[in-house]
Amino acid sequence: MRNVENIPSEVMTLILLKLSVISLLRCKCVCKTWYALIKNPSFISTHLKSHNNDDSHLVVRNCNYNCDPAYPFLYAVFIDKTLKDLSYQVLDSQLPIPGELFGPYDGLFLLYQKEYNRIYLLNIATRETRALPQCRFVVPNMTLATRFYFGCGYDPLSDDYKLVFLRQFSDENGYDDVLDSHVSLYSFNNDSWRDLQVAELRRYFWVEYSSQNSYLNGVCHWLALREMGSKYVILSFDISSEIFQEIDLPTHPLNGGCSMLEVVNDSLYLLTGSYNPEFEFSIWMMRDGCWTIRLTSTHDYENGPMRYWKNDTIFMSHGLGAEHLLLLDLNSKEEIDLGIPWVARDDVFRYNESLVSIKRENDFSEVFDIPWHVFGVI
Repeated sequence: MRNVENIPSEVMTLILLKLSVISLLRCKCVCKTWYALIKNPSFISTHLKSHNNDDSHLVVRNCNYNCDPAYPFLYAVFIDKTLKDLSYQVLDSQLPIPGELFGPYDGLFLLYQKEYNRIYLLNIATRETRALPQCRFVVPNMTLATRFYFGCGYDPLSDDYKLVFLRQFSDENGYDDVLDSHVSLYSFNNDSWRDLQVAELRRYFWVEYSSQNSYLNGVCHWLALREMGSKYVILSFDISSEIFQEIDLPTHPLNGGCSMLEVVNDSLYLLTGSYNPEFEFSIWMMRDGCWTIRLTSTHDYENGPMRYWKNDTIFMSHGLGAEHLLLLDLNSKEEIDLGIPWVARDDVFRYNESLVSIKRENDFSEVFDIPWHVFGVI
């Protein structure tokens, strides 16, 4: 320990920033100095930013887990970042309720159970969970809450994380016309919800599952349709100013396939699959408010890209009869069959570990903050 104390604090900080979350949780138990450093919000933020897309893990939602004994999980994280080794850790025991995952947002997942309107926050790296107070809303007469969307991000002005919850209401027959919308905002610091009045959102129709992890530099992004049958746009929400704005998409056809919006290495990516006249994959990148096309590739798949992975590879599903999850390299067109069964309701998440804490200030477990699970104690 004496040798460690002789290391300059700046050097020690740089060393610790290179460690994984599970290693840092162990280091918190070494001494008070390390504990204070690793708990410091500035260190947590720097650690999060220092690990880019290449450090991501794959998280899979397997809705057909009851039918395949080889993959008996609903959610799992794959340990090898290269996916050469497909060993995985089942996450189901960490989920306080069955539900649908959204995110991740700075390493945090959101678990939503629509039937009972229950929401939990999860940090699967630190195994922290937080039950959110129920977000109450009044369903307008003669309507149904048919769609819901989330976004989450950090507000530097208030030093607070905020969660935005969007709901759209259609008529009671379930038709797609948006009759009303409702926006609620949750404050991590205050542990409370408040409503935002944004009447103009009725003009937009959100594209489901198209904007999974699209928070960048204090702004959440969703792919939306401005009025049914009109043009596609990006709808953005500034976490600090709490203002919605519209962003134009590049002049590229989005018809004939699906489109995905994601954040990759501090840039907003748009993945499209469309007929032009062959089925064509494109990756657009927006930086400093300008769109540029990074890559275009033709292929014989017609269901569009699902998610971006790393180094211009995307996840696809393809197969006759029982489908499997594929990894497609858009440059070499090489396909890797991961062997993971795939059905329409499954999903994949690109996940980076995070030290961001979701514990409440009055959570007395912090007094006994020993990360037993990193020592093999469940």
